[in-house]
Amino acid sequence: LFRSLGRWAGDAMDTAIHLEPVLKLLSTTPLSPTASRRRTSTKMTLSKSFSSPLLKHSSASPASPKSPAAAVPDLASPKTPKIGTWKQLLHSNELQPKDLDLRELTGGSTIAGCTRRIAGAENRGIMTGQLRTLLQFLNKRSNPQTGALRGWRSNMSGQQLFCESFNFNDVEHWFVKPLTATSGCSYVETVMFSAETQLPRWLVSHWWASSVQDLYSCMVKHASIRADSTSYDASDMCGVTSAYWIWLFARSPQDPDAADCKPQEAIACVAALRICRGLLLLLDDRAGSSTFERLWCMFEVITVFKQEHEGCPFEGGERRQSPLLDIAAVSDKKAPAIITDGLADSERDASEMCSVRSGQPSGWVAKVEREASFPAMALRHGLTLNLRGAEASRERDRAWILSAVTSVPPEQAKRDIAKVNGLLADWDRRLRAFFARILVRRVVHQQDAGELLGLGQIVKTMSEDTRNGKLTLDLSGCYRLDDATAAVICKNLPRHGLTSLVLKFKWCIQLSSVDLLMQQISCMADLVELAVDFSDCAGLVAARLVQTSSLLTQLKRLQKLGLDFSGCTALHNSEELRKLVESLKEEARPKKKQTGQWRASVLLELVAPEGLDLTASCRPSREEEFKRDSWRMMPKPSLLTSVPFWMKDKRMSRRKLSDVSSSPLSRGHHLFTPSGFS
Repeated sequence: LFRSLGRWAGDAMDTAIHLEPVLKLLSTTPLSPTASRRRTSTKMTLSKSFSSPLLKHSSASPASPKSPAAAVPDLASPKTPKIGTWKQLLHSNELQPKDLDLRELTGGSTIAGCTRRIAGAENRGIMTGQLRTLLQFLNKRSNPQTGALRGWRSNMSGQQLFCESFNFNDVEHWFVKPLTATSGCSYVETVMFSAETQLPRWLVSHWWASSVQDLYSCMVKHASIRADSTSYDASDMCGVTSAYWIWLFARSPQDPDAADCKPQEAIACVAALRICRGLLLLLDDRAGSSTFERLWCMFEVITVFKQEHEGCPFEGGERRQSPLLDIAAVSDKKAPAIITDGLADSERDASEMCSVRSGQPSGWVAKVEREASFPAMALRHGLTLNLRGAEASRERDRAWILSAVTSVPPEQAKRDIAKVNGLLADWDRRLRAFFARILVRRVVHQQDAGELLGLGQIVKTMSEDTRNGKLTLDLSGCYRLDDATAAVICKNLPRHGLTSLVLKFKWCIQLSSVDLLMQQISCMADLVELAVDFSDCAGLVAARLVQTSSLLTQLKRLQKLGLDFSGCTALHNSEELRKLVESLKEEARPKKKQTGQWRASVLLELVAPEGLDLTASCRPSREEEFKRDSWRMMPKPSLLTSVPFWMKDKRMSRRKLSDVSSSPLSRGHHLFTPSGFS
């Protein structure tokens, strides 16, 4: 073993790493005289192998620094080598951040004389091309075969660093700290082009132990998908100028400290999300559940939810579109995959063209095919998310994040623990339901993942978030969804407490039966509003619409029903569909119950395969609706009788007339008499 290692050992550093445990054992194990002679001969062979120019140049002997032989340990000596001597040999070729020449990253300029500044950490986005330059800097100094960075060790664990697993903790130690300490500004400001080009479009949420190389590949893939004609990155055809906001590269040591004990990262994150288009969440499946167990990552996701609910004011006081939430992950084949929030711009254009021209591919189908490679197992830990058990690097940050999520001050949170736990449990259910809705679409296409995770359990997790009794499930474009899978999904929906249900099965071409779905939906006794979108479901069969009307009549509290059959070519001129419409119209009319009370009418919205409204004839006219609503706004009779009194008074001045016309009673409303006159 020693002779073979000595022959191929071209690099003393790599050989010493492999030989350290063997040499420790060799120096402490008693051997026979014959074996002792063999050990001495082996040490002499290793001594010749270790006499490399690199080792001679990097090693230093305190006894004789000018002698090249003194730099190499005397392996041929019968004296047992000390462990400290071997440790010095192992760490003799290690590099330090101060030994690197970082002018390659800054475009050749000196770091100390950097005077470029970008006001506000939220405006410091890093381009994908600038991140690629950092990775090229690492690749030039790594082994082309193994990817090992010679002389680079992790400051966290002390292990050998590789390009593939180079994470953000390593980036901070080797690049960010040397640059920011010398220049006094952020990493983005040291490598920037101009303040306008560094303005971020997306915010990246990641775990610090994630690979930088994986994040870069996901950013390039995401930039190619999300590039639209309304942003400056539309001309970014190769993924170079798209700017993403990452806290590690945006922070600066000269930024002012946060007030009210708020972490500086949280303030910058919220401010950056208000000017960005959305959030890109990076999931690291190889690291297990690390992303879902990091409190900072979940705080950024919750910030998106809060801004979506509260609205995002744009500059000038105008309201803009709510931030989007995209998810990225790297599959086992090292290929990046992106799940977008809704359709991308190109897919939206394809969907609009499909609605105009028949035969064109749908944007929803293109979205499903693009997201088919996303690893479904990367989302499995999102079903068991727990904010109370999430981790943060500092306890101070953890306390502030939990206080910000629950809107309870830290001092009050210590006294009212039950209230804080209840609010955190609500957010747990909301986050788990969000990731479950995404996972349902993946499981429909990846049957092996569905068997491992369980489709029914995923649907039950999704049903936990039924705030105000409303639930929406969008399965548009899932062309592999069949009747059995759809029945399993509807079967695991909550039977009680659900008042509004919206199901979207657009372009689910393998669906053939409506009765099978309605059989499961008819068990929801508290349902008030129901909307099912079957548009472009070419596989629906007219023979399986017979029991739909009788099943819907079991929903006693139903007040609004919507069925969309537009684009269902198999239902054209169908007698079963005509009977269904007539039966639903008859059931929608107000009827008298056995108790003597009248049941309210059901508002129908039925769309034919041709796109026509099938319920236009049974709806009240616009004049009837206006007269009905105007009667509801009628004031009390005592107020009506006071109007003729003022009008008959001849001594009423013009000022009193203006007061009557501008009163809250007459402003913006019309007063109707029982005969219908205003």
